[in-house]
Amino acid sequence: MIARRFAQYLLKSRLHAVMLAVIFAIVPFFSWVSAVIVALVTLRKGIREGFLVLMWSLLPAVVTMVVAHQWLFGVHAIFGSALAWLLASVFLRRPNWRDLIILATFIAVIAVLLFHWLMPDAHAWWVSLLKGNAKPIEGTLKMTAQEESRVAEAADRLAYFAVGLNAAYLALSTLVELWFARIVDKLLPKPVQADTEKTELRMPFWFAALAVLVVLGATFKLRWLYDYLPLVGLPFFVAGLSGLVRFLLKRFSPLTVLFIFIVLFIVIMFIPVIAASIAVYALLDSLIDLRRFKAGK
Repeated sequence: MIARRFAQYLLKSRLHAVMLAVIFAIVPFFSWVSAVIVALVTLRKGIREGFLVLMWSLLPAVVTMVVAHQWLFGVHAIFGSALAWLLASVFLRRPNWRDLIILATFIAVIAVLLFHWLMPDAHAWWVSLLKGNAKPIEGTLKMTAQEESRVAEAADRLAYFAVGLNAAYLALSTLVELWFARIVDKLLPKPVQADTEKTELRMPFWFAALAVLVVLGATFKLRWLYDYLPLVGLPFFVAGLSGLVRFLLKRFSPLTVLFIFIVLFIVIMFIPVIAASIAVYALLDSLIDLRRFKAGK
Protein backbone atom coordinates (compact mmCIF):
# COMPACT_ATOMS: atom_id res chain seq x y z
CA MET A 1 0.00 0.00 0.00
CA ILE A 2 1.28 3.46 -0.95
CA ALA A 3 0.40 5.03 2.42
CA ARG A 4 2.37 2.36 4.31
CA ARG A 5 5.42 2.72 2.09
CA PHE A 6 5.26 6.50 2.35
CA ALA A 7 5.11 6.28 6.16
CA GLN A 8 7.97 3.79 6.33
CA TYR A 9 10.14 6.06 4.19
CA LEU A 10 9.56 9.23 6.23
CA LEU A 11 10.03 7.36 9.52
CA LYS A 12 13.40 5.93 8.44
CA SER A 13 15.23 9.08 9.47
CA ARG A 14 14.68 12.62 10.70
CA LEU A 15 16.03 13.95 7.40
CA HIS A 16 13.34 12.13 5.43
CA ALA A 17 10.58 13.42 7.71
CA VAL A 18 11.86 17.01 7.68
CA MET A 19 12.39 17.01 3.92
CA LEU A 20 8.86 15.75 3.17
CA ALA A 21 7.24 18.02 5.78
CA VAL A 22 8.91 21.11 4.29
CA ILE A 23 8.13 20.10 0.69
CA PHE A 24 4.43 19.56 1.40
CA ALA A 25 4.30 22.80 3.43
CA ILE A 26 5.42 24.64 0.28
CA VAL A 27 3.12 22.90 -2.23
CA PRO A 28 -0.24 24.75 -2.59
CA PHE A 29 -3.28 22.83 -1.29
CA PHE A 30 -1.06 20.13 0.23
CA SER A 31 0.19 21.89 3.35
CA TRP A 32 -2.19 19.71 5.38
CA VAL A 33 0.03 16.70 4.53
CA SER A 34 2.87 18.45 6.37
CA ALA A 35 0.73 18.56 9.53
CA VAL A 36 -0.13 14.86 9.09
CA ILE A 37 3.61 14.09 8.90
CA VAL A 38 4.26 16.07 12.10
CA ALA A 39 1.46 14.18 13.89
CA LEU A 40 2.63 10.78 12.59
CA VAL A 41 6.26 11.36 13.63
CA THR A 42 5.04 12.45 17.07
CA LEU A 43 2.91 9.32 17.44
CA ARG A 44 5.63 6.93 16.29
CA LYS A 45 8.85 8.56 17.53
CA GLY A 46 7.77 10.69 20.46
CA ILE A 47 7.05 14.28 21.43
CA ARG A 48 10.61 15.60 21.08
CA GLU A 49 11.17 14.16 17.60
CA GLY A 50 7.78 15.46 16.48
CA PHE A 51 8.65 18.92 17.79
CA LEU A 52 11.90 19.01 15.79
CA VAL A 53 10.04 18.12 12.58
CA LEU A 54 7.40 20.73 13.47
CA MET A 55 9.99 23.50 13.75
CA TRP A 56 11.37 22.74 10.29
CA SER A 57 7.90 22.42 8.75
CA LEU A 58 7.01 25.95 9.93
CA LEU A 59 9.82 27.61 7.94
CA PRO A 60 7.77 28.08 4.72
CA ALA A 61 4.95 29.73 6.69
CA VAL A 62 7.38 32.06 8.48
CA VAL A 63 9.01 33.03 5.17
CA THR A 64 5.57 33.69 3.66
CA MET A 65 4.68 35.98 6.56
CA VAL A 66 7.97 37.92 6.49
CA VAL A 67 8.59 38.16 2.74
CA ALA A 68 5.11 38.12 1.19
CA HIS A 69 3.31 39.67 4.20
CA GLN A 70 0.62 36.96 3.99
CA TRP A 71 -0.06 37.02 7.72
CA LEU A 72 -3.44 35.27 7.68
CA PHE A 73 -2.09 32.35 5.64
CA GLY A 74 1.02 32.12 7.83
CA VAL A 75 -0.93 32.11 11.08
CA HIS A 76 -3.23 29.41 9.70
CA ALA A 77 -0.28 27.20 8.75
CA ILE A 78 1.62 27.72 12.02
CA PHE A 79 -1.41 27.29 14.28
CA GLY A 80 -2.60 24.20 12.38
CA SER A 81 0.74 22.36 12.45
CA ALA A 82 1.46 23.32 16.07
CA LEU A 83 -1.99 22.11 17.13
CA ALA A 84 -1.46 18.82 15.25
CA TRP A 85 1.78 18.27 17.20
CA LEU A 86 0.11 19.19 20.51
CA LEU A 87 -2.90 16.91 20.00
CA ALA A 88 -0.67 14.03 18.92
CA SER A 89 1.43 14.59 22.06
CA VAL A 90 -1.69 14.52 24.25
CA PHE A 91 -2.90 11.38 22.45
CA LEU A 92 0.27 9.57 23.55
CA ARG A 93 -0.64 10.29 27.18
CA ARG A 94 -4.45 10.18 26.94
CA PRO A 95 -5.80 8.38 23.83
CA ASN A 96 -9.37 9.64 24.18
CA TRP A 97 -10.83 11.29 21.06
CA ARG A 98 -13.63 13.02 22.94
CA ASP A 99 -11.14 14.74 25.23
CA LEU A 100 -9.00 15.70 22.23
CA ILE A 101 -11.98 17.36 20.54
CA ILE A 102 -12.83 19.31 23.69
CA LEU A 103 -9.17 20.33 24.10
CA ALA A 104 -8.98 21.51 20.47
CA THR A 105 -12.17 23.52 21.00
CA PHE A 106 -10.88 25.27 24.11
CA ILE A 107 -7.58 26.07 22.39
CA ALA A 108 -9.59 27.59 19.54
CA VAL A 109 -11.60 29.64 22.07
CA ILE A 110 -8.34 30.95 23.57
CA ALA A 111 -7.15 31.82 20.05
CA VAL A 112 -10.35 33.82 19.43
CA LEU A 113 -9.96 35.66 22.74
CA LEU A 114 -6.33 36.44 21.91
CA PHE A 115 -7.25 37.69 18.43
CA HIS A 116 -9.83 40.10 19.85
CA TRP A 117 -7.39 41.27 22.52
CA LEU A 118 -4.68 41.99 19.95
CA MET A 119 -7.16 43.51 17.48
CA PRO A 120 -10.01 45.33 19.30
CA ASP A 121 -11.46 46.48 15.96
CA ALA A 122 -11.59 42.92 14.58
CA HIS A 123 -15.09 43.39 13.15
CA ALA A 124 -14.08 46.42 11.09
CA TRP A 125 -10.93 44.64 9.91
CA TRP A 126 -12.91 41.63 8.70
CA VAL A 127 -15.51 43.82 6.99
CA SER A 128 -12.72 45.60 5.11
CA LEU A 129 -11.08 42.28 4.16
CA LEU A 130 -14.34 40.68 3.00
CA LYS A 131 -15.37 43.74 0.98
CA GLY A 132 -11.92 43.89 -0.60
CA ASN A 133 -12.16 40.24 -1.63
CA ALA A 134 -15.64 40.84 -3.06
CA LYS A 135 -14.58 43.83 -5.22
CA PRO A 136 -13.15 41.79 -8.15
CA ILE A 137 -16.31 39.65 -8.20
CA GLU A 138 -18.54 42.73 -8.18
CA GLY A 139 -16.59 44.18 -11.11
CA THR A 140 -16.70 40.94 -13.10
CA LEU A 141 -20.45 40.47 -12.57
CA LYS A 142 -21.14 44.19 -13.09
CA MET A 143 -23.35 44.42 -10.03
CA THR A 144 -25.79 47.26 -9.52
CA ALA A 145 -25.49 49.65 -6.57
CA GLN A 146 -28.31 47.80 -4.81
CA GLU A 147 -26.58 44.44 -5.24
CA GLU A 148 -23.28 45.89 -3.98
CA SER A 149 -25.16 47.19 -0.94
CA ARG A 150 -26.44 43.68 -0.23
CA VAL A 151 -22.91 42.30 -0.50
CA ALA A 152 -21.73 44.94 2.00
CA GLU A 153 -24.53 43.97 4.41
CA ALA A 154 -23.62 40.29 4.07
CA ALA A 155 -19.95 41.12 4.77
CA ASP A 156 -20.98 43.06 7.88
CA ARG A 157 -23.01 40.11 9.21
CA LEU A 158 -20.37 37.52 8.35
CA ALA A 159 -17.63 39.58 10.03
CA TYR A 160 -19.21 38.89 13.44
CA PHE A 161 -18.57 35.16 12.93
CA ALA A 162 -15.34 35.32 10.91
CA VAL A 163 -12.79 34.77 13.70
CA GLY A 164 -14.81 31.91 15.17
CA LEU A 165 -15.32 30.29 11.77
CA ASN A 166 -11.58 30.43 11.06
CA ALA A 167 -10.72 28.99 14.47
CA ALA A 168 -13.35 26.24 14.11
CA TYR A 169 -12.05 25.38 10.64
CA LEU A 170 -8.49 25.12 11.96
CA ALA A 171 -9.53 22.95 14.90
CA LEU A 172 -11.61 20.64 12.69
CA SER A 173 -8.93 20.33 9.98
CA THR A 174 -6.28 19.57 12.63
CA LEU A 175 -8.44 16.83 14.15
CA VAL A 176 -8.88 15.34 10.66
CA GLU A 177 -5.10 15.51 10.12
CA LEU A 178 -4.51 13.69 13.41
CA TRP A 179 -7.12 11.12 12.38
CA PHE A 180 -5.28 10.57 9.08
CA ALA A 181 -2.00 10.18 10.98
CA ARG A 182 -3.68 7.64 13.26
CA ILE A 183 -4.98 5.67 10.25
CA VAL A 184 -1.46 5.49 8.80
CA ASP A 185 -0.10 4.58 12.25
CA LYS A 186 -2.45 1.58 12.33
CA LEU A 187 -1.09 0.39 8.97
CA LEU A 188 2.35 0.01 10.57
CA PRO A 189 3.49 -2.67 13.05
CA LYS A 190 2.68 -2.03 16.72
CA PRO A 191 0.39 1.04 16.49
CA VAL A 192 0.60 3.27 19.57
CA GLN A 193 -2.09 3.00 22.27
CA ALA A 194 -3.86 0.27 20.28
CA ASP A 195 -5.44 -1.26 23.41
CA THR A 196 -6.37 1.93 25.27
CA GLU A 197 -7.75 4.18 22.50
CA LYS A 198 -11.27 5.49 23.24
CA THR A 199 -13.41 6.50 20.26
CA GLU A 200 -16.72 7.27 22.00
CA LEU A 201 -17.50 10.89 21.06
CA ARG A 202 -20.67 11.62 23.04
CA MET A 203 -19.97 14.98 24.67
CA PRO A 204 -20.31 15.35 28.47
CA PHE A 205 -23.41 17.00 29.92
CA TRP A 206 -21.51 20.02 31.28
CA PHE A 207 -20.12 20.80 27.84
CA ALA A 208 -23.58 20.53 26.27
CA ALA A 209 -25.00 22.87 28.94
CA LEU A 210 -22.22 25.39 28.24
CA ALA A 211 -23.02 25.23 24.52
CA VAL A 212 -26.71 25.90 25.24
CA LEU A 213 -25.79 29.00 27.28
CA VAL A 214 -23.67 30.35 24.41
CA VAL A 215 -26.49 29.73 21.91
CA LEU A 216 -29.02 31.42 24.20
CA GLY A 217 -26.73 34.41 24.66
CA ALA A 218 -26.29 34.75 20.89
CA THR A 219 -30.07 34.45 20.44
CA PHE A 220 -30.48 37.50 22.66
CA LYS A 221 -28.07 39.32 20.31
CA LEU A 222 -25.01 39.38 22.55
CA ARG A 223 -22.76 39.96 19.54
CA TRP A 224 -19.53 39.22 21.36
CA LEU A 225 -20.76 35.62 21.59
CA TYR A 226 -21.28 35.24 17.83
CA ASP A 227 -17.65 34.21 17.30
CA TYR A 228 -18.08 31.32 19.72
CA LEU A 229 -21.12 29.77 18.01
CA PRO A 230 -19.02 27.87 15.42
CA LEU A 231 -16.70 26.70 18.20
CA VAL A 232 -19.39 25.25 20.49
CA GLY A 233 -21.04 23.66 17.46
CA LEU A 234 -17.83 22.00 16.24
CA PRO A 235 -17.58 19.16 18.85
CA PHE A 236 -21.23 18.24 18.39
CA PHE A 237 -20.93 18.28 14.61
CA VAL A 238 -17.96 15.88 14.85
CA ALA A 239 -19.82 13.70 17.37
CA GLY A 240 -22.88 13.62 15.11
CA LEU A 241 -20.75 12.64 12.11
CA SER A 242 -19.16 9.88 14.18
CA GLY A 243 -22.58 8.44 15.00
CA LEU A 244 -23.59 8.69 11.35
CA VAL A 245 -20.43 6.82 10.29
CA ARG A 246 -21.15 3.97 12.70
CA PHE A 247 -24.75 3.78 11.46
CA LEU A 248 -23.75 3.72 7.78
CA LEU A 249 -20.90 1.23 8.22
CA LYS A 250 -23.41 -1.31 9.52
CA ARG A 251 -25.27 -1.09 6.21
CA PHE A 252 -22.74 -0.14 3.52
CA SER A 253 -19.13 -0.81 2.54
CA PRO A 254 -16.43 1.68 3.68
CA LEU A 255 -16.00 2.89 0.08
CA THR A 256 -19.73 3.61 -0.21
CA VAL A 257 -19.68 5.46 3.12
CA LEU A 258 -16.73 7.55 1.91
CA PHE A 259 -18.67 8.47 -1.24
CA ILE A 260 -21.73 9.38 0.85
CA PHE A 261 -19.62 11.68 3.02
CA ILE A 262 -18.03 13.40 0.04
CA VAL A 263 -21.52 14.12 -1.32
CA LEU A 264 -22.68 15.20 2.16
CA PHE A 265 -19.87 17.75 2.56
CA ILE A 266 -20.55 19.17 -0.90
CA VAL A 267 -24.24 19.55 -0.02
CA ILE A 268 -23.37 21.16 3.34
CA MET A 269 -21.40 23.85 1.49
CA PHE A 270 -24.67 24.94 -0.14
CA ILE A 271 -27.07 24.02 2.68
CA PRO A 272 -25.24 24.71 5.99
CA VAL A 273 -28.41 23.98 7.98
CA ILE A 274 -27.63 20.26 7.49
CA ALA A 275 -24.43 20.67 9.53
CA ALA A 276 -26.42 22.53 12.19
CA SER A 277 -28.98 19.69 12.29
CA ILE A 278 -26.24 17.10 12.81
CA ALA A 279 -24.77 19.20 15.65
CA VAL A 280 -28.20 19.72 17.27
CA TYR A 281 -28.85 15.96 17.26
CA ALA A 282 -25.52 15.31 19.01
CA LEU A 283 -26.24 18.14 21.47
CA LEU A 284 -29.60 16.61 22.40
CA ASP A 285 -27.93 13.22 22.74
CA SER A 286 -25.47 14.71 25.23
CA LEU A 287 -28.26 16.35 27.24
CA ILE A 288 -30.88 13.58 27.38
CA ASP A 289 -29.10 10.47 25.98
CA LEU A 290 -31.22 9.66 22.92
CA ARG A 291 -29.61 6.22 22.69
CA ARG A 292 -31.36 5.24 25.91
CA PHE A 293 -34.73 5.73 24.23
CA LYS A 294 -33.63 3.67 21.23
CA ALA A 295 -32.51 0.87 23.53
CA GLY A 296 -35.87 0.92 25.30
CA LYS A 297 -37.83 0.26 22.10
